Amino acid sequence: MLIDQITLSGLRIFESVFRLGSMSDAAKELFLTQPGVSQHIKQIELTLDAKLFDRLAKKLIATSEAKTLYAQISPILYQLENSLGEVNKSQRSIKGKISFGMPIEFGNNIILPLLSNWAKANHDVYFHINYDHAQRQLAGLLDGSLDFAITDSFAFPDQIETINLARENLVLCASKEYASENSLTENSKFKQLKDLDYITYLEDATIVKQWFRFHFEKAIEPNKRVSLMDVQGVSRFIVQGLGIGVLPMHIVREKGLDKDLVIFSGKSEPLYNEINLSTVKGKTMSMACQTFIRDLNESLKLRFEKK
Repeated sequence: MLIDQITLSGLRIFESVFRLGSMSDAAKELFLTQPGVSQHIKQIELTLDAKLFDRLAKKLIATSEAKTLYAQISPILYQLENSLGEVNKSQRSIKGKISFGMPIEFGNNIILPLLSNWAKANHDVYFHINYDHAQRQLAGLLDGSLDFAITDSFAFPDQIETINLARENLVLCASKEYASENSLTENSKFKQLKDLDYITYLEDATIVKQWFRFHFEKAIEPNKRVSLMDVQGVSRFIVQGLGIGVLPMHIVREKGLDKDLVIFSGKSEPLYNEINLSTVKGKTMSMACQTFIRDLNESLKLRFEKK
C-alpha cells in the first residue's frame, strides 16, 4: 500500500510547502533545512509517480495533483492534530474524574473539608469516593477502579506502594462517670483496665489490643460490650458510659469531648495510627489526580504539624 511508503512527517512537510508556497518558508516553520524539505517532496513524488510542484520564474507552483492531494490530506492532518492535542491537554489540565477510597471517620472529618475547598477551585474535576477498610480497598486498587486509597496502617502486597500522609494519636478513654464508678484515673494501670467493658471497632478488637501491647507490653482479650465500625458511634457509647475505648485524639478535641472524658496515659509517648496514600506501583495518574494528591498532602502536613 502507498500509505506504507509515505511517512506522516513527509505528508506534514508537503502540507506546509503547499500552504506557504515555499520550501524555504516551510523549512523555517518546521525547523528543517531547505534541502531536507526538498528531499522529502522528491521522495513523495517518486512514490506517487506524480509531479507535485513546478518551479516557474523562481516561484513554486502547485500542480493539479498537489491540489488534489492537499484537499484530501489537509483535513485529516488537522483532525489528527486536534485529537493528539485533546489527549495531551487531558494530561495537563485539571479536569476529569478522580476515584479513591478512604476510611469513614478520617475521611469525613479530615479529607472531605479539604476536598470541598479544592473542588471549589477546580470546577472541571468530579469525584467518586469509596468508603471501606484498607483490605477491601485493595481490590479496587488492583482492578483499576480506584486511582488511589487513603488507608490506615495495613500490610499491602508488594505491588502496592504507600506514602505517609498523616498520623492519628490513638488514645484510650472513658467517660468521667464510668471512670468514677470503676475508680479509674488517667494513670490507671493494666490490672485496673483489663477487665472492663470495651467499645470496639471490629469484633477482633484489634485497635484496643494494639493500645495495650504498645503501652503495657501485655496482651488483652477485652470484654466487648459493643462492636461497630464507626468512630462517631464508638465515641457516643464511650461518652454515655457504656464502656471504654480508643479514639483518635483529633476527634476528641474537635468534638469538644475533652471535658467529658478521662484519657489514660499509658507510656509517655503516643500510639499513632499511620494514615497512608496507597497506589499501585507504576500506575499512570492524570494531572488532576496528581495535583489533588499533592495539594492534599500539603494541606494535611499543615493541619497535623499544628497539633
